[in-house]
Amino acid sequence: MREHMNEDFSLLGRNAFEDYPCFTPMTSSTWLIRDQDPIPLTVQIDKDALVEDSWDKFSSVLHQVETKRRQETFLKDLAKPEFTWFLDLYPNSDVTEDEDKGLVLPILFRSLQVGQAVNLEVKLPPYKKAQLIIVEENKGRQPADQGEGLPNFTLKAHVGEGGHLDVLYIHPLEEEGAVEDKVCLYLADVEAYGTFRWTSINLGGSMLERGHVHLIGREARADLGGASYVKEGVRQSVVSHVFAHEPQGHIHIRNYGVVEAEGFGHFASIADIDKGAHRTKAREENRFMTLRPTAQAYADPTLLIDEYDVEASHQATVGQVNPDQLFYLQSRGLDEKSATRLMTAAFLTPMLDRVRMPALRDILVHRFYEKMDVEDLLLGEEGQR
Repeated sequence: MREHMNEDFSLLGRNAFEDYPCFTPMTSSTWLIRDQDPIPLTVQIDKDALVEDSWDKFSSVLHQVETKRRQETFLKDLAKPEFTWFLDLYPNSDVTEDEDKGLVLPILFRSLQVGQAVNLEVKLPPYKKAQLIIVEENKGRQPADQGEGLPNFTLKAHVGEGGHLDVLYIHPLEEEGAVEDKVCLYLADVEAYGTFRWTSINLGGSMLERGHVHLIGREARADLGGASYVKEGVRQSVVSHVFAHEPQGHIHIRNYGVVEAEGFGHFASIADIDKGAHRTKAREENRFMTLRPTAQAYADPTLLIDEYDVEASHQATVGQVNPDQLFYLQSRGLDEKSATRLMTAAFLTPMLDRVRMPALRDILVHRFYEKMDVEDLLLGEEGQR
């Protein structure tokens, strides 16, 4: 089934995805597509009842004992999806896509409410490339009579040998009124020479995000990261756990966040290197900038290493706005509030470069600058040069 491109998914602009067929799991139509475009042969989408064993696997993703923090959310607290969407990428091996980008598949759904859940299983065959761009649109609050349980998005992915799966999750850019906690869980297996790349952009409401990635083949790679802006009264927690089971794995985790007064931000990263996974390289980087003394931010890096011949390091920083940089900007004519906003934008903008679609990256940067009210400052500086 298909429906026209319309205003239902307009937060990032109607032109953001008009060149791509979009998968819409929360609507009555499977595809959001223009009339003249065929349904792509590079994706086969099926829908079936949720398998209990598959759902139970997310319990271990939620259980992150290595962070040494009390677990407050369990699988029983989540809204349970009724079914699973199965995405078989490149079911026809004769179909080829752009060698650089591969398959590009936007996945659009409205902001999840209490009792709602989306569950996807994705399969990428050997030596193929794909980008999944998951956009949760905020379209105003809906009646909370859908059911019970925390709203959640769950993803299970398998990357075949030599494959490259790039997943971008864009959380709602704005929230109106009180915000319930939401949960995002992902679980991925990566075969030899394959790559799983996860990027999370959360400039909106409260979110609990947890991910497990298993490198099950030689020279498999995991590249995880994201940007978080934690507003006043909002809680965001991101935990990334990568398991290297075979030799010469590559682990890279990089998260940047900014926390307003009375906000709570938490980053934890775990590189878990098994015995026999020699010559694995792991790098973790978690950084928070707090805007007021009442902001809470915690960065918890962990290295679990059961092998001698590895390279592993981590960096974790939590600090307030640099007073020297703040003084410099104020000496250039900015008040303290404007200077702080500008520094916040500069701190997080580099993480938006993880968005590999230039048009989408430009839209996100524009919306972020709007949110931070710094576009006039940036344009003003350019005009003075």
